[in-house]
Amino acid sequence: MRSRINFWSIIGGIMLLGGLLLAGTVARSATVPMTVPPQPQEIVPACSPITTDTTWTTGNVYVVQNCALIVQAGATLTIQPGVVVKFLNYSTGLGGAAGLRVDGRLIAQGTADQPVVFTSLADDSVGGDTNGDGNSNGTKGDWYGMVLTNGSETILDHVSVRYTSMSGLHNFALGWNQAQIEVRQGARFTLTNSEVRDGGLLAVYLNGRGLTPTIRNVIIMTIPFINQHQTCSLPTPI
Repeated sequence: MRSRINFWSIIGGIMLLGGLLLAGTVARSATVPMTVPPQPQEIVPACSPITTDTTWTTGNVYVVQNCALIVQAGATLTIQPGVVVKFLNYSTGLGGAAGLRVDGRLIAQGTADQPVVFTSLADDSVGGDTNGDGNSNGTKGDWYGMVLTNGSETILDHVSVRYTSMSGLHNFALGWNQAQIEVRQGARFTLTNSEVRDGGLLAVYLNGRGLTPTIRNVIIMTIPFINQHQTCSLPTPI
């Protein structure tokens, strides 16, 4: 007795299997950072300027509160995968914003499973309840953001930048807030496989002539992504 074979069932099964394999491939190859589990981590105050080559190590939460962290010229701050850096303003008035200024080198290279996260002290979704105030989320303007100055080099790969910037924020070391990441004339800047989200101003501001940053595979969940001086160029796709 012959067995009857349903041709369309076989084709449908092959297509379904192919779809599942393709979906698995896409998931494994995704390079934009995902949410880090909110497990408690070691808390390290981080307001002192970086004057020599320094490494921030996996397993720690570094807290920049009521100050501007400055990576001084000639020094390199290296941030390992999985590190969380949390900021909080002292006030939104003159000089009260907490932020990061790079005059030397900043190298923050996470992975898809362990991104480096720059966020608000109120953001309990990464690093746990660092300030011990109960469950909370960050909001835009909780901290100033980053300023990358002339002669500096910043490499951000597999990072998440969250809850930065708001019109009117000011810090004496940083000036008036213009963007979540402000790249000034003469700075070298790379941003890849990353996200910039939930901020109050531009994600990236190229503030100078002749800037040629590398910006690739970046997810933006904020208002307009980038504003650049008319003589800047973007040699690689966003």
